Amino acid sequence: MYYYEGQQNRNMIISEKSNTKQLLKPLWDELLDKKEVSVVAEGDATVKLVSLIELAKRRCEEQNVSVRQSTSILPSIRTSGSGLEKETSSKAKLKIDLQVIEQTS
Repeated sequence: MYYYEGQQNRNMIISEKSNTKQLLKPLWDELLDKKEVSVVAEGDATVKLVSLIELAKRRCEEQNVSVRQSTSILPSIRTSGSGLEKETSSKAKLKIDLQVIEQTS
């Protein structure tokens, strides 16, 4: 897809080249469909990630959708093609999860 780097382990991965406004629609659609979404970024892309999450939370407020946010830092691990050798990158990754809080009547 043209708006983000891809998905890995059910996480939306964004890069410095990602367009935040284009990312909002697929993020919003997935949040409403699956009731949760995880987004991961590394390095300069973390600024875009935070902006994207803030846009999503603003839309949640406008649509009266309650969400819970959790933030974590992940070590950056790259696996070789064989899957046996692992090399740790110097950059950690920022991961932000949004989960819809179901309203009970």
